Parts: sequence; structure tokens; C-alpha cells
Amino acid sequence: MTKRLMIFADNSNLFRGARSIGVHFRYERLAKYLATKAPLEYDLDTELYDLRRVFVYCSLDISKTKEQQEFERGVYRSINAIPKFDVLVYDLKIIYDAKGCVIDKYEKGVDVALATDLLLMAANGSYDVAIVCCGDEDLKKAVEGVKSLGKEIYVAAFPRSCSPVLKDASLCYIDLAKHKDEIELVIKPK
Repeated sequence: MTKRLMIFADNSNLFRGARSIGVHFRYERLAKYLATKAPLEYDLDTELYDLRRVFVYCSLDISKTKEQQEFERGVYRSINAIPKFDVLVYDLKIIYDAKGCVIDKYEKGVDVALATDLLLMAANGSYDVAIVCCGDEDLKKAVEGVKSLGKEIYVAAFPRSCSPVLKDASLCYIDLAKHKDEIELVIKPK
């Protein structure tokens, strides 16, 4: 029996983790690796998964110029155009001082949306296996909830951006740094 796979990715966590080791990854290559090679390399299962959906949770910095925002939206649209991909975009929360200058920015809603979708889709029987590409410790309870519903759940992340608590909560941790050749942007010579 083929197991249905869904991938849930925190874009900013993946981006920061990849950049910390100088990796420029492609989402298509990441999804292909996680659906086809990771199960065999990590002995997750003896069969390949049927990749159903890849959900990418992103933030938009509304304090940037209109041109910068449009560039970000264009990047998100290009990811969303990949077959089986769904990009969900949330505005960054911006804190201004009395003069209207930006003093802080932070993500709001991304982790909650990812955790909610992860649990609801597990409860609805939308998948058999989930791979969470993030590293935030506060997702531990959601990962444990998915396991309690009888689903397989794995964490795939770059080491510098993944909490040991989250790694331990999953059935297996997939170290993306060790597989950078599988997921990196391929630059073709001219």
C-alpha cells in the first residue's frame, strides 16, 4: 500500500537554515528528495511515498518598498505555480516607534497555521505521512498530536535552525545539510 505524503514547510526557517550553511535550495528538489530518496536513506519505509501536497508558509514584509514587496510576491507566486504546491502568505507584524520608524518585525500566524493544518489534515485522514520542514520547539505538541492520531511524522531541517526538542518529538530527523547536493539549485553552465 502506497502511503500518502504531505510536506509542511516554514519558509523563513528553511531559508535561514539554508543560508547559514551557504545553500541555495529549490523547493521542487527538496520535495522530490523527501518523497523519493529520504524514505530509503533513513529507512523510514521500504516503499516510496505518494506526494499529495506541499504547503509552504511564508511571511511578507509590508514595511518594505512596493517594489520589494512585489518581488517577494513574485517569488511566492513562482513557488505556488509548482504542481502540488500551496503557498500561504502572512504579513509580518511591524512595530513602529513614535516617529513612524520600524523598530521590530516578527512573524505572526505562520507557526499556528502550520500546526493547525498539520493536525486538522491528520484528523481528517488527508495523509498517512507528514514531513515538517521547520525547527521551532513550540511545534512539539502538534508533532506529538499527529503521532497520537496514528500518523507517521518526520522533521526535516538544517541543524542550526532546528530545536533538539522538535527533532526528538518526531519519529526521525532528516538533516538537510547532509543532503544539500540533492536539494540545491542547479546552475547550468552557459
